[in-house]
Amino acid sequence: MGKPTSHRHTTFGRTQRTMTFVGCVFAAFAAVAGAACGESDDQASTPTDAAAVTIVLRDYAFGGVPATISSGTPLAVRNESTKEAHELTAFRLADSETRSLTELQALSPDEFGGIVPGAPVLAIAARPLEGGTLVLGDGTLHEPGRYLLVCFIPAGADPDQVMTAMSAAAADPGAGPPQIDGGPPHVAAGMIAELVVMP
Repeated sequence: MGKPTSHRHTTFGRTQRTMTFVGCVFAAFAAVAGAACGESDDQASTPTDAAAVTIVLRDYAFGGVPATISSGTPLAVRNESTKEAHELTAFRLADSETRSLTELQALSPDEFGGIVPGAPVLAIAARPLEGGTLVLGDGTLHEPGRYLLVCFIPAGADPDQVMTAMSAAAADPGAGPPQIDGGPPHVAAGMIAELVVMP
C-alpha cells in the first residue's frame, strides 16, 4: 500500500487529468481493511449540541463551516452546484502545525502534501444539487484537533463518473485508485477550509 502523500503532491497541478483524491481514500480504506481530493466564505456559529452540522459545497468553496465543533458531532453536506460534483474530505493536521489556513494555502504542492500526517479520516461526496453520500468514516470527527476540509475532485469531472468511482473505492479498496478525467482539482481553485474539533 502506498502512502497517500504521494497522491496529494500531484493534486495542485494545473494539467492534472485524474482524480487523485480517490487514491487517498483507497489508501485509507486499505489501511482499515489491513487492520480489520477556499477558506470558508461564511462561518456559522459553533453548535452547542450534537445536532448535525450541514456544510454547503459550492463552486469552489465550502459554506457554513463552523469555527469549532464538539467531538462526535455529525457532519452532512449539501451540494449547491448545478454542474459539479463536490466532496468534503477531512484531514487532521499535526498538533505541531500552527500556521494559519492562509499560510498553508500559500505552500507549494510538495510542501502542502507534507503537512498532513496521514490518510483522510472522513469523506462525503455529493452530486450537483444533492445531499452527500458517505464514502469514508462514520460521518463524524472524533479526535480533537485542527482539520483541513478539502475537495480534490477535478474541475469538469462527470458527476456520474465521480460517484461511481467513490462507490468503487468504498466497495473494493484493494482495486486501486480509479482514474477520472477532469481539470485541476477544486482545491486549486480555493476549495479548502479549516475546522477545529473540541473534546
